[in-house]
Amino acid sequence: MAPGRTVPWCCWEEWQLVKSWLLSQSHSNIRRGIRRVEAWRARGRVPLGVDITASLLETALCDPAFWGQAAASAATAAAAPAGTGPAAASSVSQQQIRLQYSATIVRMVNGIADSQQKGRVALSVNSHLMSVVM
Repeated sequence: MAPGRTVPWCCWEEWQLVKSWLLSQSHSNIRRGIRRVEAWRARGRVPLGVDITASLLETALCDPAFWGQAAASAATAAAAPAGTGPAAASSVSQQQIRLQYSATIVRMVNGIADSQQKGRVALSVNSHLMSVVM
């Protein structure tokens, strides 16, 4: 019997645990879930929905408009690279946050459009989405 498909998570329980972390109201659990998805990315291909969810949550943790100023500052400080400190972490501008959201949404749209490509010649995202809409 041939082995099953290789996935980056070790078991279904880990998958469920990460889901609960990402959908949690606790910032520490969300960060824990994001770190686990980052580990999965290093191990192999992560499903688009999981990848995009983690990316959006990572951006949202730094967004004062999403969580409130105090929570976003704490989340940004916790997510800052080692040695940068809270002062550097709080310098994330609204422009940077908007760009992160935009890049994630573009990745999502392209990922969905790419998964729907059929045939030898790939359609542009615009052409493909127009055919879906009509």
